[in-house]
Amino acid sequence: MTESWTTKRTIKIDASGLIYLAKAGILDLMEDLYQEVIITGAVYQEAVIEGMRRGHPDAFAIERAVADGRVRVLQLGPVARERLVKAGFPGRLGVGEQETIVEAQEQGCRSR
Repeated sequence: MTESWTTKRTIKIDASGLIYLAKAGILDLMEDLYQEVIITGAVYQEAVIEGMRRGHPDAFAIERAVADGRVRVLQLGPVARERLVKAGFPGRLGVGEQETIVEAQEQGCRSR
């Protein structure tokens, strides 16, 4: 059976994508498109903690989405942590992007 493009799936999103959606005021769009929205602890640190410290309004919108359960924060487990250390990602990738890639690999996610 072929999957329909309308089938709701899980999305694992990095800080940049999440921040831009919040800045555009369309975080709720993810609820319409995806069954589950997951970010890693490093993405939360960058998008919410650091953003709130700097007074960015989008950080507060993301925090509300996390508090409401619309976005779930997932901490990397020991196996994923080890894979992250061994991966040797290029320096141009931030920790949030690296964690998102490794976590998605751990879960057997496909990329598009």
